[in-house]
Amino acid sequence: MNQKSTTILFKEATPKDAKSICELNEKIWRKIYHSLTTEAQMEYMLQNVHSEKNIKELMNQNNHFFIGMMNDTIVAYASVYTADGKCYDLNRFYIDTE
Repeated sequence: MNQKSTTILFKEATPKDAKSICELNEKIWRKIYHSLTTEAQMEYMLQNVHSEKNIKELMNQNNHFFIGMMNDTIVAYASVYTADGKCYDLNRFYIDTE
């Protein structure tokens, strides 16, 4: 019998992962935030803050992204910021539970 893992393994993301992170954002934001924001606010956040372009830019500005893999699928990601390489601020952590 082929059992699927329920373990999420994290690794540092690269700019090649930005599109997958963006797609995960889209899925999670539409599911979670649809009742907390207006459609216009959600679209603004997805198109600007959580866009593939912005994620790549953040990767080049002391932001480190980590993707969580389960059964070869990206199901989570985290983002941390550091100004000095010593102290890190966790500013995003999303997990898709479906």
